[in-house]
Amino acid sequence: MPQPQPPKRKMEDTSGVLVSSKRVNSLAGLGGPVPSPPLEYEKAIDTDQGSETLEVPVTQCDLLETLPEELVAKIFDHLRGDSGSLFNVSLASQRCQRIGVNALYASVGSAGRCFVRTIVENSNSGLAQKVHSVEWCVKAVKQYPQAHLTARERTEFGNHVSQLQLPNAVEVDNWMNRLTLALDESAQLSIVLLLATNIRELTILSDATLSIGSGRDFDWVNMLIDAACGSPRGLENSFQHLNRFHFEMPLSFIQMPYLACILRLPSLRTFILEGATHPFPISPAEWRCAAASSGVEHIRLDRSFLDSNVVAMLLASCKAVKTFTYEYDSITWEPFSPPPANRWAQHSWSMIGDALRRHEDSLETLTLVDNTDAALMTIVARHFPAFQTGLDYGHLGSLHRFQKLRDVQVPLAAFTSKMSWAPDATEYNAQDFPYSLPSGIEYLDISVDQKEYPGFRPLCGESNALKTLKDAVVANNFPELQRIDVFVEKSAVISRIPLLDPIEVLENKGVDVYFFLGDDYVCLQDLEQDEVAATD
Repeated sequence: MPQPQPPKRKMEDTSGVLVSSKRVNSLAGLGGPVPSPPLEYEKAIDTDQGSETLEVPVTQCDLLETLPEELVAKIFDHLRGDSGSLFNVSLASQRCQRIGVNALYASVGSAGRCFVRTIVENSNSGLAQKVHSVEWCVKAVKQYPQAHLTARERTEFGNHVSQLQLPNAVEVDNWMNRLTLALDESAQLSIVLLLATNIRELTILSDATLSIGSGRDFDWVNMLIDAACGSPRGLENSFQHLNRFHFEMPLSFIQMPYLACILRLPSLRTFILEGATHPFPISPAEWRCAAASSGVEHIRLDRSFLDSNVVAMLLASCKAVKTFTYEYDSITWEPFSPPPANRWAQHSWSMIGDALRRHEDSLETLTLVDNTDAALMTIVARHFPAFQTGLDYGHLGSLHRFQKLRDVQVPLAAFTSKMSWAPDATEYNAQDFPYSLPSGIEYLDISVDQKEYPGFRPLCGESNALKTLKDAVVANNFPELQRIDVFVEKSAVISRIPLLDPIEVLENKGVDVYFFLGDDYVCLQDLEQDEVAATD
């Protein structure tokens, strides 16, 4: 007698959740393969009649639809760097498509003509309003092929461009050439900034020099400044949501009074400059941002060659700075070149310290770096009498009243060098170093330089300063201190700085101490051997 055959598996109708051809076509322009077929599994449950197997079809859509929308949004955010996977998941359902489009357009790099053309031709669709982050590279030299548009495509695109309220809108043909033929990154960036009115973060990388009257390569700067001054152009993008501005340039001269207007944007909280050079002091009348008028809380000046007066004006413009980073770098200085390249940017720890004390109730993190080129200074001192007497950077002064300051990263010489700004030009007492630090400090990073040039005495007072720091920790003056990093230049003779005893005592008090010679970590055993060898 033949055995009964098991019933055929019945598949539930999933037409309501599978991807429709219309949706696939609507997202086809975003790239990526079509998603894989649905997955299936069997689930066993117990009933009164015994164990029974239910055939439950499960698709990618089912799995995603069971998740809260907040979690799905986090998944899309995690996939933002993988456009192919992001596209696949976007096809799973209508909800995923909606969230996916938001994620795809939320962050925009130098996407070029295709992206600009899309948002121009769909300016009423709201795509540009989904852009929250823009990172754009503006090149002064264009070496790209021309766009290949048919006569019809060019006419249609020109109609869309002419409908936008562009700066100098009468020059539609000029804008068309910049957007299509010359692949002008500045023009494309201007279009993005005009249409994307919800930008939160803006990062610009430029290889051009920013100065007054720089021309159309800096239309985007004019847009930001006009918005900050209350007179936006074009579509009247006022940048009311811009929270973070980051401008990186190729170590070139920049008009800081001109750029300072951006500080006036009401929502701006982070201001970052890289490679800025402004070796001239600025008068208050030139500075275009009133004192204590900016809401910027985080300032970072990397690889910058700025007169300390400029740094002080920048700090004075802000109401309450929480984090401040300044890397003074003389790499752009060309002493044997014509002006302004040969202009020395005067550096003063004293002036910067006075400016920082405006923010003693808010500052939480302080990072200061001195990258003065000692070899270059030695050469210059032979040819220019003004440098033969040496450089005097003054000293930073006390940070003891900075009650919120927890993270301090500074050159030790900023505390121990000569105080030239005092009337009697007295020497700074290294014994006072610990009392210049805030009592609530948690992390201290100090660098010791062995710069050999006129006016800079190598290892001046550093040894005594480290000893007094040890004594202060032993006296429990810094109950929150957890870690100290000590960086010494590779060329330094560390036997000239007795470190073994202070480090051992500090570690016994529960403070982690890490000593680096150049980029190499040096353990206590190696320090002990060096000090023993130095005494033999």
